[in-house]
Amino acid sequence: MSQRRTANLPASLSRASRHFEHWRSRRRGRARLPEALWAKAVALARTHGVSKTAKALRLDYGSLKQRLGKVCEHEVALAKAAADFVEVLTPGIPPAGLECTIALEKSDSVKIRIHLKGIAVADLAALGGALWRDPA
Repeated sequence: MSQRRTANLPASLSRASRHFEHWRSRRRGRARLPEALWAKAVALARTHGVSKTAKALRLDYGSLKQRLGKVCEHEVALAKAAADFVEVLTPGIPPAGLECTIALEKSDSVKIRIHLKGIAVADLAALGGALWRDPA
């Protein structure tokens, strides 16, 4: 990419453009772009947009957009899977005491199931209140 065209780019896109041009100058034939470079392009597209990134790095807009979409779908699936179960460990709970499983459900279909061992009733009440308190 010419010096004039990279002057108007953010520093991260300008560095990446030089990196891509270096790879292109050293490749043989019509070699495919390595996954590491695609990953870099996708990360830049998240920050600077697909169109600007594709133009700066001389990539196919449709291919970059498709890869960005796949990454986003994968992250949403990971986030959903991670949110399905959360273990909260509290230090200093005495071994004796209440043991129970609590199932809480709000009207907007939010559900929480908690299994507790060795917790006092007062602590249990405070925990329930904290979980359902409106953050607003």
